[in-house]
Amino acid sequence: FNTVVRAQSFSFAFFALFFYLLERARNGSTRLLLLTIPVTALWANLHGGFVTGVMLIFGYAVGRLLLGEAKGAARLAGLGTGCFAASILNPYGVAYWRYLADALFMPRPEIIEWRHAELSIMGDIHVLIALLFVLFVWVTGKKIRPDSDLLVLGAAVAATLHIRFTPFFGLTIAVLLSS
Repeated sequence: FNTVVRAQSFSFAFFALFFYLLERARNGSTRLLLLTIPVTALWANLHGGFVTGVMLIFGYAVGRLLLGEAKGAARLAGLGTGCFAASILNPYGVAYWRYLADALFMPRPEIIEWRHAELSIMGDIHVLIALLFVLFVWVTGKKIRPDSDLLVLGAAVAATLHIRFTPFFGLTIAVLLSS
């Protein structure tokens, strides 16, 4: 994807770390989840992609609600709020959030990774990945949980809106297939 280390590389690594911690918590090991708060503060200073980690936490919270686990959902929502608050620890404070909101919706037709995905089976990696995911689930008989379905859907939508989110979609599917 990149020939040099760019700031977004930190987002891929931290997103994977958040997924790891959240999956451990799903399996009962919640001790390390609090690490997400200081990691978010660091991540926010390295790249604006910290928002994907916070959204992942809230995605897990909504997933817990779908499973009828209100107490777990509330804990994760509190954690996500703490992470979002930790992101203010940057040189720009709250102004950084306004910048990120503007940057996300700023049209950049000349930059390929910020374009919308073209939804054609032969020319779109997102559709291919989704088809492979569905095929894998069908062939193996793997049961997907409603909370996982929500995460896959959210990652697919993000990857369709901007090509640059495709690695997050790939990570999401890889993690959920292995759990």
